[in-house]
Amino acid sequence: MITILSRDAVFSRMLEISLRDLRDLRDLGEINIVSALPAVRKGIFICDTDSIGFPSREDIESFDTCILSSRQLEDGEYMGARVLHRPFPAELLREAVLYSGTPADTDTGRDLITDPDRLSVSLSGTEIILTPLEFSLFDLLLKRGDEGVTLEECSALFSEQGSNVIQVYVHYLRKKLDGLPGAPRIKTLRGRGYALVGERNRN
Repeated sequence: MITILSRDAVFSRMLEISLRDLRDLRDLGEINIVSALPAVRKGIFICDTDSIGFPSREDIESFDTCILSSRQLEDGEYMGARVLHRPFPAELLREAVLYSGTPADTDTGRDLITDPDRLSVSLSGTEIILTPLEFSLFDLLLKRGDEGVTLEECSALFSEQGSNVIQVYVHYLRKKLDGLPGAPRIKTLRGRGYALVGERNRN
């Protein structure tokens, strides 16, 4: 379920249309547009801070996933919520929504194969090639599974590039995994790091 909190009717309608376009990629459930915080808080929460104001940390943490639309803040995070600077590109909305929460079960009985020599990941005959840093990040996420990898551990992995490149490499890796149907997906752990979800087997 997705809840859009906004008092801007034009913004809400355009956002709803954009979200419905993503339904072919993921079952998003019901989309609700409200002007006040709902009593039932689950699923993805998108708050238009320009018309509503900023929610409290308690409100943010009461939802499974929180996305803030704002003209005041740049893209990034705010109290554990994903921030999209408005007006935000459709690609950023797609990434924020599709990789939030827990994706649908991807257990298709096929084995995920990683090849450190080729820096590749393959599934059911389809292969993607990663850069050395992308492969290191994927391998670390794969080993940790649902436990996830902290932001500090990611920073150590990218120590030579600087911590500000973590989101960039996560974005690159997510796009490449999109080309591997049935592959695990990277879930953002609010304020903590990232986890690989949906994976079942590894060779």
